[in-house]
Amino acid sequence: MNIDFYIDIDTVIHRLDGRTKILLFVFSFVALVLFENPLFILPIALLILLESTLARAWVNIWRIRSLLLILTFSSVIMWNVFASGETHLFWFVDLESLEYSLARTMVMLWMI
Repeated sequence: MNIDFYIDIDTVIHRLDGRTKILLFVFSFVALVLFENPLFILPIALLILLESTLARAWVNIWRIRSLLLILTFSSVIMWNVFASGETHLFWFVDLESLEYSLARTMVMLWMI
């Protein structure tokens, strides 16, 4: 099993200068941390999806799919347990905590 995640492919992203790639990474990271509303995170997520597609990185994302699923479920559940809101939906889930949990989960997953 190869544990190396680097894929040596001639793509647009791979041909960029290293400083440009670092700036793309820093911009994506800072932009994700700035917002809490999922609607504001969505355009940044689409940009990261475009970068992943241009870099042909879906093979690596597929390799860590089980980790991403575990993080998704645990994050949504934990944020709903510990965050609270006023609009009760069911059991321990409030509308505001559900929105917040989805936003934080999206941020966490896009940072990975």
